[in-house]
Amino acid sequence: MLHQTNLATSSGPWGGGFPVRYCPVSFHVPLLRDPQRNQIFEAIERVGLDQMAFELTERANGARLEHRSSGSRFVFHRDRTWRYVGYCSVSDGPETPFDRSWITLIRLVDVWLAELAWHLDTVDG
Repeated sequence: MLHQTNLATSSGPWGGGFPVRYCPVSFHVPLLRDPQRNQIFEAIERVGLDQMAFELTERANGARLEHRSSGSRFVFHRDRTWRYVGYCSVSDGPETPFDRSWITLIRLVDVWLAELAWHLDTVDG
């Protein structure tokens, strides 16, 4: 987003109509902090999957954790109330929506990863 300075005229408490500068600023708050990213990759290790098989991408509009070979994905963004909203799916299975706090989101990541590990074990035989 471009930040621009605009001029406006203020009558303010002193009158006079002098120009006033204001700058509407939008600060980008990262979706994930480093400890949260670490929690995601620690969850991958806990289920015995290879971290290198995953890609975590983060953009202004959300984040996506994808298992490269299976196409399984965990997609989310933070809403205005700082809750994490999104969906997850394993392989070509149905997308399961969610709306959670961070603490319950990371637990859902654990469940999703366990389902993914089971799927990979089943497919690989």
